[in-house]
Amino acid sequence: MKSVVNRASLLLVLVHLVGAIVAEAVQVRATSPPPDITNQNSINRDKREDILFAQSTTPPHLSALDQEKVSEAVPLIEQNWEREFEKYFQTNFSNQSTSVQKIARILGNIGTQTGKKPALVYMVPRPEQLEIVLITPDGKAIHKRVPAANRDALLKQVRELTVAMTNPIYRSTNQYLSPAQQLYQWTIAPIEEDLKAQKIETLLLCVGAGLRSAPFAAFHDGKQFLVEKYSFSRIPAFTLTNTVYADLRNSQVLAMGASEFPDQNPLPAVPVELSTIRKNLWQGKFFLNQDFTLANLESQQALQPYKIIHLATHAFFQSGEPSNSYIQFWNNRLTLDKMKQLRWDNPPVELLVLSACKTAFGGVGCSSEC
Repeated sequence: MKSVVNRASLLLVLVHLVGAIVAEAVQVRATSPPPDITNQNSINRDKREDILFAQSTTPPHLSALDQEKVSEAVPLIEQNWEREFEKYFQTNFSNQSTSVQKIARILGNIGTQTGKKPALVYMVPRPEQLEIVLITPDGKAIHKRVPAANRDALLKQVRELTVAMTNPIYRSTNQYLSPAQQLYQWTIAPIEEDLKAQKIETLLLCVGAGLRSAPFAAFHDGKQFLVEKYSFSRIPAFTLTNTVYADLRNSQVLAMGASEFPDQNPLPAVPVELSTIRKNLWQGKFFLNQDFTLANLESQQALQPYKIIHLATHAFFQSGEPSNSYIQFWNNRLTLDKMKQLRWDNPPVELLVLSACKTAFGGVGCSSEC
């Protein structure tokens, strides 16, 4: 199985956590170019307001895609999604602008440093279709449109795949296979020939609401899973990602977790998990149960800044305020709005692993099957 580790600043850590739970974007009504209404007295006021509403609510990035102005659409997509995260966290993340040429140049640098050629893939769900934009290191911006993957159909398949993968009654079945293959056909197959032609090995997936919690690794082409074919990473936006490469092969890990809690279900496999990391994967320090406290995590980071932090515990990510979502420590909870106080951006934590049952899904936490 291929894998890739990307540098993660605190900003990226925070945005990845909330990526699956940011509220769905406002539904946009698609419309053909409206008639000139300035001199049509026969159109009543309500109809006129409907047309004006349709005009005003087509976001600029979608208008640019409709006109096949892909180079113009890319920075607008970035701005649109950045505003979603800024609204959620009530802060200003970035004043950077980007372009297809700038992205291609950075992708080229990443490929040189890692030895694996990357591509950036935008997926923009719309009520009537899925928009896909592929950017490769050679500066190409390729636009594909998938009408069959309208928002309702797309999200239905994502829900079916998620249920098939998480519901215990389907554990020994291939119930997942049909939605996994359909999602692959809609999201990856339209650009597959371009990926092969460019010899792309790593995908940076920058996707819109509805796909941010989709289990891309399980998408299936009929023979292989996506994770068997490509290294990949989901990012919130290219401008919100620290693209400076960091080699973690000789890094130390701070691994912490709990197998029992005062007021939550036990996690009996956590000691085995931490032991496996210690014996087979990474050098570092390991703390269990009563030593798994926020104060101890902060003190250990102060003594020696760890580039890798692994937390095996309960977690709950829910829509609404950032304070609604938390990571459970032995004696207290770390809410999403408090994470910036840990200053994991200085020096940067390169890789944060949240090893809980359903940390990839918004609105749910660990279950009794953990």
